[in-house]
Amino acid sequence: MTIASVELLGVRPVIASAAGFLTGAAVKYALNYFVAFRSGQRHAVALARFVVTLAVFFVLNSLLFLLLNERYGLHYILAQVLTTGLLVPPSYLVSRYWVFAGEAK
Repeated sequence: MTIASVELLGVRPVIASAAGFLTGAAVKYALNYFVAFRSGQRHAVALARFVVTLAVFFVLNSLLFLLLNERYGLHYILAQVLTTGLLVPPSYLVSRYWVFAGEAK
């Protein structure tokens, strides 16, 4: 999505990265809850925690991407790869041990 937005639509890379992050989030809750973590957590709790985590990582994604791309001049694709690579592990851990923690189904 980032590449298509930048190359085809002329969107600023940081905006394209943020849009890609939010697009992925649209299906991430269901996949994490039912498939990845098979959570037994109540949806009211898990969804609230998911939204908080999503907001934090959205800001981190945008700031890190902006820093790498605009401040340090890395090509936007490399900046996106590095941003994703740096944020996926902590995001997974937060999801595993806080957002979706609870007895597995």
